[in-house]
Amino acid sequence: MRILTICGSIRPNGLTNTLLEETVDELKKIVPKSEVERIQISDVKINVCKVSCNSVCSNNPYQCVQQDDFQLILNQMKHADMILLGAPQYFRAPPAQFHVLIERLVASFFNYECSNPKGESSPVHGKLCGIIATAEYSNPYVIMEYLADFCRILKMRNVVLDNFPYLGVAGQRSIEGTEIFHPHQRCKELAQKLVNLSKVLQ
Repeated sequence: MRILTICGSIRPNGLTNTLLEETVDELKKIVPKSEVERIQISDVKINVCKVSCNSVCSNNPYQCVQQDDFQLILNQMKHADMILLGAPQYFRAPPAQFHVLIERLVASFFNYECSNPKGESSPVHGKLCGIIATAEYSNPYVIMEYLADFCRILKMRNVVLDNFPYLGVAGQRSIEGTEIFHPHQRCKELAQKLVNLSKVLQ
């Protein structure tokens, strides 16, 4: 099983990555031979979307004219069996560098599929995706919905849980002793749900 984690935090040892790694650990307990690839947003080069060059991504399936790490990241997403997507909420939004990646991915998918409704299908269609959202003082559910919308646009399958916050794992300020989001338990539940669904889809 190939697992890809995408951490949208600029802090590699922050709360978001802690919960991503906890979920990976739970996955590896269930499927010990899993392979894990990690993308840390602060370590990649992603330029802002130019928008004005949309004729390129409109006519070339899920490609971008800019020469940066965009295509590499998309290729990693395509080859993963499941994706763990995590981001924190900063100033009413995720970190700017992470949003740039989301914007680039959405633009390449939206422009191509609008121009070619009968063209090549999304390369990540139906891909299992687990969501992890965090916040310091505000409600992480805002970022959770942001990530869920992204999954829908790319036609990935956001794996929902049976318990609150439903859309994935959430952490607020500290993952210790939170009585609302129960992040440790939700990491276990998300891992089990991902494995169960991957077996069904095989």
